[in-house]
Amino acid sequence: MDIALLQPPSVVFTRFEQESVEWQLLESSIRKHGLLQPLTVSGTTIVDGYRRWMVCRAIGWTEIPVYEVTGDPDTLRVIAQSRRQEHTKHEKKMILSKLLAHDPELTAGSVAHKYQWSVAEVELVAGLDYVIEPVRTAYLSGAVSLAEIWMMSRLDPPVQLDTLLHYPRAIYERSSELLREVRSTRRREASTRPRLRSYNQVEKEIDHPTVVGPLIIESGAQTALDGWKLALRWVLAII
Repeated sequence: MDIALLQPPSVVFTRFEQESVEWQLLESSIRKHGLLQPLTVSGTTIVDGYRRWMVCRAIGWTEIPVYEVTGDPDTLRVIAQSRRQEHTKHEKKMILSKLLAHDPELTAGSVAHKYQWSVAEVELVAGLDYVIEPVRTAYLSGAVSLAEIWMMSRLDPPVQLDTLLHYPRAIYERSSELLREVRSTRRREASTRPRLRSYNQVEKEIDHPTVVGPLIIESGAQTALDGWKLALRWVLAII
């Protein structure tokens, strides 16, 4: 259909600006893969695909594939939007996590086709807006995969850059290793924190020998050596 004949829906719920990350991702996807899903239109009014229409018009398309339906455009649009919300963002992340763990070579286009999501939506769920610009550029050029974006998006920016520069052929494995280290450190810190509080409490009360003895046993000192040191100090204080 002639793209100039189409008109936007009567109500647009969210703003979609050309400077936004969502626009850039969708434009990159359309330039790279074409339009994976035709627009849904009723007459000449867009029912589903308003953002795709805006991007295609901006990059100079004159014809655009459409799927024609009959009925009130506003009612049909509400139905289309409700169908697209079948999965919450958290559910989409869980789905994508399992897919990428099973097949690290999976592309955003194949995921979008399977679940009827947009490519830009898949890339956002994968965390493309959480990676630094060099990593995003590398992904858009094809040097970094969707699975690697998924892993790197959960790492700090300096670590992302170091991984990109020093491990270009093993980004997924290196990111997985670093992510495991981060998780291990967080678990260790979480389990150590209450023990440190107890240990510090004992040290504060070292001047009260009658109180310190039982506290040493219950303190769960950070290490066995710390416990022995406190016990020795307690004995010396009594003597």
